[in-house]
This record gives sequence, structure tokens and C-alpha cells, in this order.
Amino acid sequence: MTQPDWRYLRQLAGMSLLACMLTQPALAESADERLERLEREIRELRELMQEQNRTGAEAEARAGAAERSQPAPPVEYRSYRQPMHTGRPGGMMRYYLSSETLDSQPPSAMEPTVSGRVAETHEISFDPVEHDVTGAGPFSDYHDPSAYPYAGIELVGELPVAEAGEYQFVIYPKPARQGGANVSTRMSAWLSVDDAQVLEFRDTPSWASQRGTVRLDPGVHRIRVWAVAASDGFGPSPVESRLLLELKGPGDASPRPLDDLRLPRN
Repeated sequence: MTQPDWRYLRQLAGMSLLACMLTQPALAESADERLERLEREIRELRELMQEQNRTGAEAEARAGAAERSQPAPPVEYRSYRQPMHTGRPGGMMRYYLSSETLDSQPPSAMEPTVSGRVAETHEISFDPVEHDVTGAGPFSDYHDPSAYPYAGIELVGELPVAEAGEYQFVIYPKPARQGGANVSTRMSAWLSVDDAQVLEFRDTPSWASQRGTVRLDPGVHRIRVWAVAASDGFGPSPVESRLLLELKGPGDASPRPLDDLRLPRN
């Protein structure tokens, strides 16, 4: 059997080792280059994403500014069992304090003590403080029934109706009473729908409800209430009175607060 040439084998192994040593720097240099290229690409991607974010934020800001510059559409209100109706809730009110008798109509020869828009149309107060009358403190002459035995309020608004049928208007008068004594003020009221009188009562000291019924078609109807609280010049002041307005429509089991009124358009 032929013996291997150990010297030749040692030379071959040395040459192989030398080749490996010579190629290692080249391989290491190639890996560094690849790493550097990856880092460069990552930086470029980051810069691209930052640029896209800046562009998107600027576009959103421009869109928001354009949207804010557009006029807002009119507000529409939906009320219980009523159609959509554009307009502000509430009514127009005229308030009178008088030493002279107030009758079934607001006095044409007398300017109202206060007039303007009101938001509350369910509960009406005769208190001058509630209506921001100048000097109307709790100890003012307005609370003296001998000086101001009459207080009157006119309320006008529009009622949108969606369903045809019978509508019952209800007034709960609350004439002022003096606690523990059989002394009270009196209240009168007139309610009309589209200038047709629906409900009327005069000089009642009672708190019992007063009702009037009318048939209404779909559409907007003008509601007007004129109420007067009166005193004999002694006892409780008429300005301590109040009244409640309610409405019972088709399908309603019981009356509900009349808070569907909108400001008149003319």
C-alpha cells in the first residue's frame, strides 16, 4: 500500500488556510457595504415618511380652514310629534304692569313694560324679576297690589303640526294666593289659533285646568295667548301669579308641555 506524501499534504493545507485568510477581508468588507446600504435605505424611507406626514397634515389643515370658512347651514329642530321646522324655539312676549284695568286685549294706548323673545313657553311667570324689569326687586312697588293691581302677558309663537286631527290646548292658571287665608288674585286668559279663539276664561281664582279643542291640518299655525292677573288692591300681588301651557294631540294619552313653539317669522 502506498504511503501518503505527508509533506505534500501539509503544503496543500497551508495553501488552503492562506486562501481563507486572504478572502476573509473581502467577505467582511462586502458585509459592511451591505449594512451601510441598508442603513442608507432606512434613512431614505424615514425621510420619505416624514415628508408624507407633513404633506398630509398641511392638506388636513387646508381642508379644515376651507370647511370653517363655509357658512353654517340653518339649524333644524325636531319636536315631539312635530315635523322638521327651521327656526329658533320660543316666542315673542309683551309684558305689562298697570294701575289701570287690563281687558281682553293688550292695551293699544300703553307701551309694554318689557317686550322681546323668550325661550320658555310652557310656564309663564308674571314676576317682573323674571322679565328683567328695571328696579324690580322683592320690595319694589311692583309687588304692591295697591300700586299695580294688574299684570298682563301676551305670548305669540308658531306651532308646527305634522298630523291632522283634534288638538286640545290646556291652560293651568295659578293666580297668586295668600297662605292660610281665603284671599287670592284672579286670572283671565284668551288663547287663539290662526286668529280664531279656542279657549277663554275670565276672573277665576281657581287653579283648575281650562281646555279648548280645535281641529288642525298639517302645517304651521300661529298661537297667541293673552293672560291677565288681577287684584282688588290688597292681599297677594298679581305678579306672584303664573300659568302653565300644555297641548294634547292625536295619539297623546295626556297633555304635555307646550314647548314646541317657534319664533314667529313675521
